Amino acid sequence: MSKFRRRIRQLGRPASGGIGFAPTRDGDGARQVLVVAEVASAEQAAAALEAGADALLAAPGAVEAAVRAAGDRPVGARLDAVTVESVADAARAGADFFLFDDAQTPATALLPRDDVPAVVTLGRVLRLGEDQSEERLRAIAAINLDAMIVEGLGSAITVREQIRLRRLTDLAAVPLIAAIAEAPSTQGLQVWRDAGAPIALVGADPALVRATREAAAQVPPPRRARGERPALVPLLPGHYGDDEDDRR
Repeated sequence: MSKFRRRIRQLGRPASGGIGFAPTRDGDGARQVLVVAEVASAEQAAAALEAGADALLAAPGAVEAAVRAAGDRPVGARLDAVTVESVADAARAGADFFLFDDAQTPATALLPRDDVPAVVTLGRVLRLGEDQSEERLRAIAAINLDAMIVEGLGSAITVREQIRLRRLTDLAAVPLIAAIAEAPSTQGLQVWRDAGAPIALVGADPALVRATREAAAQVPPPRRARGERPALVPLLPGHYGDDEDDRR
């Protein structure tokens, strides 16, 4: 299991300083939203981490430097058009997960590698794109993802957009990452969290990372009224089962 997946599983639970993660000081210690910063250099990685990023998504050439800077925090590789070798290179550089586009990725690139054992434990994050048909989403549930990235979200979403996001998580049975370009409000992050997007992906600007982390620290636990369906964070039915089920 990737560290990133483990960190998502810990959302909403009081921090215990488990493997690789120090106790948090946010509120009562039960984090509700993770902040991932996208970086392209060692300098950007260090600045984003200093600003409070929980994880990094690095350009292929910056993965090794980001891993050195991140310590125990997860680092992913943005590969998009994945190849067998690019996945192996990411594993050798110390990446914990990788982002890919399924339309540009040969299925062979996701196979285990005997010569690079670390490939087996790499997490997978899918860039969802425009095809959000029910058939595709149900098929996605079978390829063992850590999360999916949804792009193009504004600082505030409508009820219709929230329903759409909830549909994505229901059908694909995987948490969403909301890619955002501007600092969100606590209420905005709460709405995304309740729709199944408990992870915010932001750029490398330390001010944006810091503002997002501060807003995330104030997101309250989900409220559940009698008879109300619980908010979808982030442990979904049929997803993230026992560690034995997560072995590839």
